[in-house]
Amino acid sequence: MKHFSFARLGSALLSALAVLLPVCATAQANTAPDQSPLPGVRSVYAHEGNNTIIAYATPGGYAYVRALVRHLDGDLDIIRTDVSLVLVTPAALKELGGDAAASNASLLAAFQAGRLPTQDHLRLTTREDTPIDALLRDTGNSRLPLSLVPREDEDGALSVELLQPAALSVTAAPGGTVVARLPDAPVGTLRLLFLTPVLLPSGARAGR
Repeated sequence: MKHFSFARLGSALLSALAVLLPVCATAQANTAPDQSPLPGVRSVYAHEGNNTIIAYATPGGYAYVRALVRHLDGDLDIIRTDVSLVLVTPAALKELGGDAAASNASLLAAFQAGRLPTQDHLRLTTREDTPIDALLRDTGNSRLPLSLVPREDEDGALSVELLQPAALSVTAAPGGTVVARLPDAPVGTLRLLFLTPVLLPSGARAGR
């Protein structure tokens, strides 16, 4: 079980949660596990006197309540994500001394050295845990739909969940770049997204 507190929650918010969450917990007891409104949460208490919320939950339930409270409190960080779409041809792979099984480390090193031409590059800025959509220029005149959700993990690392063009998640150290391999690339080639999430200073605004 885990405990946590949010010092900036207002008394009105705490009062609302004190009413709402026990109701959810009662509903949870009368529903199947996969239908519970607060999965993995046994009970939640709001203490108005010291501006604290205490949750008795599994790790997954704790993360669920923590995200809920942060959304209600508006206490979400701003994350900027640089996205580069790269199509690595067989010739480029040969120059790298590899094939379609080339390691992510070698691909990242080649990208950072400017050895992989970029199809398109976008800089997207949004609140953490908030989806943002865009279009990337693909080969020819086609467009590749992009949808992602950036997050700050408890250990300080930044993760990016891709919803489109493929469902996958990658994690980077602060300021670091990670590689996501996209499916359905032409035979012998690689279609890659290089993602660099950065946590912005307080006061930054979401947008492109």
